[in-house]
Amino acid sequence: MPNQDCLKIRVPEWAKITGVSYEGKKLSQVKMVDGYIQVNLTEIKKFKLEIFWTPIAKLERLIDRPDSASMKFGPYSLAVITKLNNPVSVSQNNFLEFSRQCLKENSETATLKGLSIMPLCQVNHEKYQLYVHLEK
Repeated sequence: MPNQDCLKIRVPEWAKITGVSYEGKKLSQVKMVDGYIQVNLTEIKKFKLEIFWTPIAKLERLIDRPDSASMKFGPYSLAVITKLNNPVSVSQNNFLEFSRQCLKENSETATLKGLSIMPLCQVNHEKYQLYVHLEK
């Protein structure tokens, strides 16, 4: 039988939890178990929780081409806006700097090595690349 005093909220794989609060106060009885935040309901009287999370930026290597990757920022697949036919090369350090820039500007659109990068869902008529070559 499930615990009636516990609320479980699934944490997306693309997010990092930075806090949970109730009426502006950080909750002390919050646990992370098996990908879920568990909140003790005896601490709260109403269901008005605030969950703070930041998106995770990552390069996902392709299974069939380990020297290439797709770029992700939170739930978004990122596209490099370019007219180049050759694959754009990206290093892990450059991508980490890009992700810090996105977090600082609170935007999923930024530049990397002078190239514009944006979520694939925002690309309209621009020519883009979805996969990048990983620099060694």
